[in-house]
Amino acid sequence: MSSWRALRKHSQSIDREKFKEFLDSLVIEIQCPKSTFLQDYSQGLEKLLAKEIESIGIGVYPNDHLSVHQVAESLCTNAMRCRATNDSEPISCDKFAKDVNIIQSHGEIEQKFIIDEHVLIKTQNRIDQVVSALEQHRLVVLTAEPGAGKTWLIENLQNHLKDTTMIVKHYCYTALEDPLALKRITVNVLYASLITQILQNDEDMGQCLTKRYASNLEELNLLLGKIKRKTLLVVDGIDHIWRVYQRNRGGITEDETKILKHLQNLTILIPIFRFLSFHNRLFNCQNHCHCFISVTLSLCMNLLLKNFLKNTLSQISLLKRTPLLM
Repeated sequence: MSSWRALRKHSQSIDREKFKEFLDSLVIEIQCPKSTFLQDYSQGLEKLLAKEIESIGIGVYPNDHLSVHQVAESLCTNAMRCRATNDSEPISCDKFAKDVNIIQSHGEIEQKFIIDEHVLIKTQNRIDQVVSALEQHRLVVLTAEPGAGKTWLIENLQNHLKDTTMIVKHYCYTALEDPLALKRITVNVLYASLITQILQNDEDMGQCLTKRYASNLEELNLLLGKIKRKTLLVVDGIDHIWRVYQRNRGGITEDETKILKHLQNLTILIPIFRFLSFHNRLFNCQNHCHCFISVTLSLCMNLLLKNFLKNTLSQISLLKRTPLLM
């Protein structure tokens, strides 16, 4: 419509309730700053637009591939295109995000370590040892010989504490053939995994974030500072980081993999928050573990061997009783 006078003619076909709904959401800004036509983002309308775009998390992982200026220009271009099209549909935020390649998540990856239930056994003495260490210290590094079952202990520990403690975990390594192996050893994905799991346990915590989809130290610390429930942060496989990095050199920089160094910058002075890291005894982390208490995992090789032999004999017995198909 070119003028308000034309509203009388067009209003004859407008449903009264829908028009009332429109008026309830109509805002006429009378003090809106002038636009510089996307030339200057330090003042005017562009400054307000840039602030809103930054609040999404543009420029920060996982949207570090975009800049505020890129998104602003794309938004304005899309708006002008829709206005120039007759009977155009409303602009969908999801469609715009897809067109501009805005990632509407924190950039997390799956945190799952495949456990063979036939081999997994509950080692109560180990659980008691770890729980005792966490009750006395907030920062604990758990060490053991390679293949001693450190990663499997996480599953047992989670089952033991699930009723009283929120466990947030990140695996720096899961398997040799893992297609996400390179991402797992980066600091950004560490932040993304921890932030996502905290929000999955309490969606209301998302209101604490200053940038909706950003994954960085600042946003993670904001969440940790607001946690009301007893929480244990577990990081496993730190000793695998250097090997994975060396095998895939060229894909990322070494600074992007310094997880242990960045973990020391977390807000971990809250009484209800504890941190637990796993690595083998051959891994030298003295440069970054000076504020951690080191605990050596007790051995249980006899129990593991006994369980393995028991399961193996059971499988052999089952095969003997199963008739062969001819």
